[in-house]
Amino acid sequence: MRKSFHGLEGLVVEQFGRYLIGDEVFVFLSKSGHDVLLLRRVSCGGSQ
Repeated sequence: MRKSFHGLEGLVVEQFGRYLIGDEVFVFLSKSGHDVLLLRRVSCGGSQ
C-alpha cells in the first residue's frame, strides 16, 4: 500500500466526514486484494 497511516486517516475524514474516535475500525484493501490494513484509534492513558 502506498498511503501512510496519516494519509488513510485523511481519506476517512475526506470521504466519510468522520474522525477516528471511539471503537471504529476502517479496513483498507490493496488493489490486488492481497494486503489488508486496519486503521483504528488507540486511546492513550485513562481508564476504559
